[in-house]
Amino acid sequence: MAQPPKPNQESTTEEFSLEPSSLDDLTHKELLLLYDESATSIRFSKTQQWRTLITSLSTLLAVVIFAYMAGRKADSYMQTSIILCSLIASSAIYIIIIYELRQNSDRKKLKEISIQFSNLFRRVRNLTPAWEEIFYRLTLLIFMTVAVVMFTAICIYFMMLRFN
Repeated sequence: MAQPPKPNQESTTEEFSLEPSSLDDLTHKELLLLYDESATSIRFSKTQQWRTLITSLSTLLAVVIFAYMAGRKADSYMQTSIILCSLIASSAIYIIIIYELRQNSDRKKLKEISIQFSNLFRRVRNLTPAWEEIFYRLTLLIFMTVAVVMFTAICIYFMMLRFN
């Protein structure tokens, strides 16, 4: 019968042997530089996505405030405001999706570069399952898109209430 390991004794159920990369120093440095560049690009794209979301929602709010301040002077304000809101929303969604595609391109680079590094690097990098990463990315993308669509619908609804 197997006995459990003692508290001070480490379990040896899974031995890990480090296999360093077979790259020479210059190639390793080049790949590290490319890896860092791709990771930085992903962070930049994600920041730009959030800025696009915030800017578009702020702009939509400004359009609604302007329409309310204009009052019932002309029906063309409502039509122009609705067209402007739709244009802002579709542009924001397009930009958010483009930044997501750019991030996917950089993630492919990271995955290709990480193949060349040590097995420990690959092991740590693969701790999060692929489906989980995709789930997080899609959840944020859907949230951003739905936020723009819903805020646009709310803005148009309030403008229609004001002008009718």
